[in-house]
Amino acid sequence: MIASPGSPTLIEFSVSTRRACCPGLWQSLGVPQGSIIGPTLFSVYISDVALAAGESLIHLYADDTILYTSGPSLDTVLTTLQVSFNAIQLSFRGLQLLLNTSKTKCMLFNRSLSAPARLSNITTLDGSDLEYVDNYKYLGVWLDCKLSFQTHIKHLQSKVKSRIGFLFHNKASFTHAAKHNLVKLTILLILDFGDVIYKIAFNTLLNKLDAVYHSAIRFVTKASYTTHHCD
Repeated sequence: MIASPGSPTLIEFSVSTRRACCPGLWQSLGVPQGSIIGPTLFSVYISDVALAAGESLIHLYADDTILYTSGPSLDTVLTTLQVSFNAIQLSFRGLQLLLNTSKTKCMLFNRSLSAPARLSNITTLDGSDLEYVDNYKYLGVWLDCKLSFQTHIKHLQSKVKSRIGFLFHNKASFTHAAKHNLVKLTILLILDFGDVIYKIAFNTLLNKLDAVYHSAIRFVTKASYTTHHCD
């Protein structure tokens, strides 16, 4: 990187491998698509957005922003959220970032009470109403309005069952060691991701994951379906 007073900053980018290196590219604005420094620079660029959250809490991950709040009443929550949302939008505009209204959703979390028949709308500065949803996928985890994680576990079960089905269909092609590695790399990694939700999920849902987990064990051990096991 070259910089001098009164002149624009120039950054040289190049791609290299063990055998070759392409010529450098000088840029005075932005970074090339796919640059390893891009995510870091973007995080620095939007870091001050969090200061606009006000009384709400905020999570920033790359270009995903989650704004949330809690309160003694629904009216208090919606009012606080609307004020914070307005401030966040103004902060985005100051950074010349556009809010994708079609991908911006609202969700009301309440494990004990049923949702009101009609909720007050959260609106953008342009006057568009945000859509309320009962399920939303965030960073690979499906959130539902009751925080039961039923939707997430249902998707998880379906994904694992399809992979186990493929493994059983081709089991004759694998050695015992290969089966063990395949289960670790293709099944356990999925089950371990976001495993913190298992602490609050209902046992009836966790039992569904136990079933596919036991299927993975039978694939490796060649045990029968009715094999006894100790808790």
